[in-house]
Amino acid sequence: MDEWEAKLLQYGTDYMSQGAADIQRRLAADLVVLRQQLDSPRMWAVAARLMTLFAKTYPGSDGNKAICWYSMAAEAADRSEDAEIRVWVRGRAAIALSYEGASLPVAHEYLLVVAGRTSR
Repeated sequence: MDEWEAKLLQYGTDYMSQGAADIQRRLAADLVVLRQQLDSPRMWAVAARLMTLFAKTYPGSDGNKAICWYSMAAEAADRSEDAEIRVWVRGRAAIALSYEGASLPVAHEYLLVVAGRTSR
């Protein structure tokens, strides 16, 4: 688990200095490996954060791809059973999708979940 936490921290730093294509390539490889290790809520939390980052690498013009990745990240967050991860993933998605104008309805839905107004 510590290895994955270290990767998450490194991605946070790299996101600010490297191109989206490089981040996507590395994330895709890590997600393939991580998929084989999804045996606990903590690993689902890692997956949720990595999927959220993957979604953020898509520009507004690829909004549908971003929405797909944010949706998968939200599902992974739910499997993590961690309220903070669930809020973090949906909050990031709502901000990104509304800021980029990719999908205001999806952003609004995530905001409602974060605010506790739906049963999701």
